Formats: sequence, structure tokens, C-alpha cells
Amino acid sequence: MFHPVQAALVGLAASVLLAWMMSRWVAAPLQRLAGAARSVAAGHYQQRVLPEGPAEVESLASDFNQMVERVRSTQQGQRDFVANVSHEMKTPLTSIQGFAQAILDGTASDSQAQQHAASVIHEESGRLTRLVDDLLDLARLDAGQVTFAHAEVDLSALVARVIDRLSLRAGEKSIQLENGVRGLPAITGDGDRLAQVLTN
Repeated sequence: MFHPVQAALVGLAASVLLAWMMSRWVAAPLQRLAGAARSVAAGHYQQRVLPEGPAEVESLASDFNQMVERVRSTQQGQRDFVANVSHEMKTPLTSIQGFAQAILDGTASDSQAQQHAASVIHEESGRLTRLVDDLLDLARLDAGQVTFAHAEVDLSALVARVIDRLSLRAGEKSIQLENGVRGLPAITGDGDRLAQVLTN
């Protein structure tokens, strides 16, 4: 039979051991989670943590994994976007360089050839300008700096205006635009932004 002092010591030791085990059960997963977070901050987006420990820590680990996956997807989307934009810009730049060179070296010698070269340069520079404007708009959206107007917009009239603006360019490519949209309701929104969406 234990002496009261011995029993107290055994109870104390058991309590210390139990407290240590509980702290390890909680602290170890949190330490691994903190390490994974540091790795992600350093740019290693393949990091994942095994949900373990108390329910709250498991939930935190699952949320962390979902967050990392979203960050990784966003990073991949940005890389794809930059690659696509670089490709889109390369084509008009090549055309501008080629036709400008034709004017400089005399390949485009007569007035008709020079007019054609100048027309292509003008059109492709406009295309570049639109690409840059799109990039600026995306940057402003990402930074939360874009403000939207809230006014009544006649959608039918908006569609008609956009088609009218695009008709000239379409005609140059032997394309006929027809407005088959009728009777759209008026809405509250940003007319300029909506026109940009339709134009795109």
C-alpha cells in the first residue's frame, strides 16, 4: 500500500506525463504546420500537412492545405497569363518590326506598298495598346483600385453601340455583324465596363 507521500508523487508524475503527452499531441502538429507555412512563404507551394491532433488542429491543417492549393493555382494562372500575353504581344511586334523594316530598306518602294505597311503598323500598334490596357485593368482589379459606376444602363442601346463601333473593323475583314438582340431590360451597372466586356 502506497504511503500518502508516495501516492502524491506517483500522481504528480502521472499528471506531468499526461500533460506532456497532451502538449505533444497539440504542439507537434502545430509545429509541423508552422514549418509548412514557412516553406510556403519561401515559395514552395507543394507543401501539405497531415491533419492530425485535436479536431481544431485538424481543421486548421485542412484549411491550410486548401489555402496552399488556391495559392498554387493562382500562381500557375499568373504564369499562364504572362506566357499568353507574351505570345499575344510577340505577333504584333513582329509585324510592326517587319513592315517598318520594309519601309526603311526600300522593299516597300511604291506608295501603295508603303500605305499598306503603314496601315499594318497602325493596326498592330493599336492591338498592342489594347493588350497593355487589358494588363493595366487586370492590375487595377487585382489591387482593388477599380471603381465601378452604378447607373441605369440600357442594354439594348449598349449592344447596338458596340456593334456599330466594331462594324468598320469587321467590314475590313469581310465580316458582317448583325444585331439579333432585342428587348433587353435596363439594369444598374457600369456602362463603360459592360461595353468593354462586349467588345472583348
